[in-house]
Amino acid sequence: MLLIKKKKNLFNMLKKYLSELKYMFFDEMNQQTSGLIYGSAATDDWVSARSDLDVIIYLNSIELLEKFTLQFKKWNSLYKSELLDGFLLYKDDSSIRVKRFYNFKNSPCSIDEGILPPDQWKILNESETLFGVDNIREMIPKVSSEDLKKWASDNKHSYWIPSIKAKVNKIGEFPKDKQMSLNELIWITSGVARIKNLESTGQCSSKQDAIKWLIDNTSENKELLKQLLKYYDVPDSEAPKLNLYEAEQIVKTSLQICLS
Repeated sequence: MLLIKKKKNLFNMLKKYLSELKYMFFDEMNQQTSGLIYGSAATDDWVSARSDLDVIIYLNSIELLEKFTLQFKKWNSLYKSELLDGFLLYKDDSSIRVKRFYNFKNSPCSIDEGILPPDQWKILNESETLFGVDNIREMIPKVSSEDLKKWASDNKHSYWIPSIKAKVNKIGEFPKDKQMSLNELIWITSGVARIKNLESTGQCSSKQDAIKWLIDNTSENKELLKQLLKYYDVPDSEAPKLNLYEAEQIVKTSLQICLS
């Protein structure tokens, strides 16, 4: 019964945010935009303050860019804990340009350059239309499992391995009595598990499924990893924190998996 109640609360919360997205980026944009949600926001895996709101929005005119930028800033000021991730698409002359929300100040680029293969796959396979009439999926290039495998292997070596090594070193500099919240540890472990699973199978997985995969595929620190899964849908303000030694063991286990 408690699990059903939690799911219902999360559903109602997501429904509220999606309604706000439609109002802010469609109604207040004079209904000249189209948008869809993808990833966890379009499946049963979305959890407030742990999952991003993955959204892709298309402007049918470059003249709307300034207005959209103001709306984007407004969203970030109102909903700081609900990170709006994903992409803005707009037509500039004859080509479609892309800006990613998490580095929105950067210059626009092409779809091939701006939207990574896993996001392309999710947009094509795990998405729902949120508003508008433009078919955004037709703008996204198809991606094969071999494309995903290659990207995952490259990304593992260029990003995840150096990033986790740096995190291990950083943890070693923390005060011994420091405690770590689960959110960052969930991000690290699920990221590693997703990239390894993608590298071997060419299939994208959710954060929760990725952590389950990690637990099944390692003999190290299973109980600690199970803590991350147990409290996945509990906000950090209510979930227990881990001491520095426990956090370090989880990060080191993630590094070992990444290196294997």
